[in-house]
Amino acid sequence: EITAKYLILDTGADDLYVYSHFANDHFAGSPDPRKNEFKTVYFPFYKDIVVGGLVQAAQFRAASFVLGEYYFGGPLLYVTWHAPKFEDVMVDTDGIIGHSLLLYFDLYFDYPHARIYLVPNATYKAVSKAAGAR
Repeated sequence: EITAKYLILDTGADDLYVYSHFANDHFAGSPDPRKNEFKTVYFPFYKDIVVGGLVQAAQFRAASFVLGEYYFGGPLLYVTWHAPKFEDVMVDTDGIIGHSLLLYFDLYFDYPHARIYLVPNATYKAVSKAAGAR
């Protein structure tokens, strides 16, 4: 069981991304162009620092992913690969939770208290009912 503490909730990102520095510390093996399917991902430029742009990411199928009390079996995730200029700025972050998981929640922003609430929506309820959620 691996715990990522510092994930960005990005409503504009398509998928679940794990940065290679986190993957190297917690996963057995690293992306291999001979074994993994890769895709090129565009990350927007971060603040005034010139990072972002096109980044290679390797596709992995995780056994499971738990977000708070919500369990997801076998989600597809991507591990960034050879993107030091991008990742050096994001060193305090383990990855990004994008639309592929956020689509199951309604997000509520509590700006005065600096909190984000994720409330399971009808999509999550339908999928978890069909799958016999744990």
